[in-house]
Amino acid sequence: MTDDTAKSEQNKTEILEPATEPAPEETQELAAEDLPEAATTTTPERQVVYVHAPTPPKVRHNRVYGVLLALLGTVVFALAYLGVVAIYVAVTPGDDFQARITAFLNTSTYWVPILYFAAAFVVLALILNRAGWGAFVGGSLVVGVLVYGLSLGTLFLIQNNVTQLTPDEAQVVFLALAGNAGIILAALVARETALWFGLAISVRGRKVRARNVEAKAAYDAEQAEKKAEYERAATTV
Repeated sequence: MTDDTAKSEQNKTEILEPATEPAPEETQELAAEDLPEAATTTTPERQVVYVHAPTPPKVRHNRVYGVLLALLGTVVFALAYLGVVAIYVAVTPGDDFQARITAFLNTSTYWVPILYFAAAFVVLALILNRAGWGAFVGGSLVVGVLVYGLSLGTLFLIQNNVTQLTPDEAQVVFLALAGNAGIILAALVARETALWFGLAISVRGRKVRARNVEAKAAYDAEQAEKKAEYERAATTV
């Protein structure tokens, strides 16, 4: 009974004693060895490369220069128109040349075409801008037609008592104005003035176009250089 009692006490002691745990140092070493290699590797920080982008060139226009020349052309047109009418008056029968020219200067037949020429030529210069002389050749014809048609219509409408005329009387007055030498000469002078001043505008327009092409080529070259610089910087990161 003594031996059985001793064995029973020994078994109780083994059951009550907890299992021995590994030391903390051993656990840390195992954990470090068991970690995958990718988890212990640090990712290098990405470097951002900034490259200054070139500024696109500003497209140059010829409108301001064209409008200024159109206004100067209006002054020339007024003087040329007066000169042509003076020649016409000199070669036609009549007395007191100076009185006839003075009377012409005080009529709407002189001033109305000038106003329409200025408006038509300024609009033409704004529309054509940097166009070549060929465009102004066609545009000068349009200016001449507008000066004639608008002047004819305006002079007809400002006639005295035009609203009280019968259709037949209005037709006679209109046809008389249509054959008026002053209006016809105004249209011819307007066409020639717009033609040659249009040449001056187109000459500068050609220079402006060439400068725009050069600026665009320089911009493209600079942009290509910056792109190549960016690609070189990106490959070295």
